[in-house]
Amino acid sequence: MQPTTQSIADDTRSALSGLYNVLDLFESKLPASYVKAFLAVAKHEGECVDHYARVCGVGNGPMSRRLNDLGEMNSRNRSLPGFGLLESRPDPMDRRFTIVRLSAKGGALVGRIVGMVGGQAIS
Repeated sequence: MQPTTQSIADDTRSALSGLYNVLDLFESKLPASYVKAFLAVAKHEGECVDHYARVCGVGNGPMSRRLNDLGEMNSRNRSLPGFGLLESRPDPMDRRFTIVRLSAKGGALVGRIVGMVGGQAIS
């Protein structure tokens, strides 16, 4: 058996380990499409559903359901709570649009994610 060689640098290995840990946070709790939607909001808060739908390459309907589920209520059964990671409010300038932001719980999760991938955690 040949000895293994270090094909990637230690800092890259550490970053990959962090990403693995992040994926482990979400495993079996959220589909990848929900994780992508959550990260899109975390990357650029305060946009409307249409913006996140374009960024994630899906229609407004599916994105709206994902954001609702990540927020305060389950979109399929409104008697069940959502994940509580996002907050949605009508745009004060145009109430036809909904503005989405991280909740305190979502911000804390982003801090954990950033810490896991080796960056400075956001408080």
